[in-house]
Amino acid sequence: MAQFKASLPVFAPIKTETDSTITYENGAFVGKMVKTEIKPNKVEGSLYADDALAEYETEFKDADITLETSTIPAEVFVSMFGETKTEGTGSTTPKPVVLTSKAGDAPAYGGYGFISVEVVDGVRKYLMYFVHKVKFSLPSETHTTKGDSITFNTSSIEGKAVADKSGAWRTKTYYTTAAEAIAALKTKVGITVSDT
Repeated sequence: MAQFKASLPVFAPIKTETDSTITYENGAFVGKMVKTEIKPNKVEGSLYADDALAEYETEFKDADITLETSTIPAEVFVSMFGETKTEGTGSTTPKPVVLTSKAGDAPAYGGYGFISVEVVDGVRKYLMYFVHKVKFSLPSETHTTKGDSITFNTSSIEGKAVADKSGAWRTKTYYTTAAEAIAALKTKVGITVSDT
């Protein structure tokens, strides 16, 4: 299996969570995808008996998630990290956006998803990859001055995913067309299907 063309990263805070279902609200695109990495972590145990490995068990513990995007929109700083967005003053239209970070801001658990393409034996499948419950940390930021060449700085955030109350932590759904996968992702997080 070969994976490529990851795109359309989204995040949506959890609206409700029960033992059987989890729903999301206020989903938004997290810039444009540069790359993402999902690394499951496990707990494991071994039992040795009669000088040999008699039992071995492994279970999902959590997952480390890294997302690198072209930018992080202001509304995502609000929904993902709990920051405050207000309208600035001035005579320009639209008014400037003011994003304020406070010491007491609390990042929210939410769903994180994206679209990827997988090729198996020459056949393309469009993957809606969705992590059920993840909390991201504020990114570090780098700003550079112009030099002899143009340097682009991207935004990279890290998060920790855990299982939801049903015990699930991710869902991978394969579609035959990109349009189906994108529509499903948008519906999952409450983004109007006509938005891009």
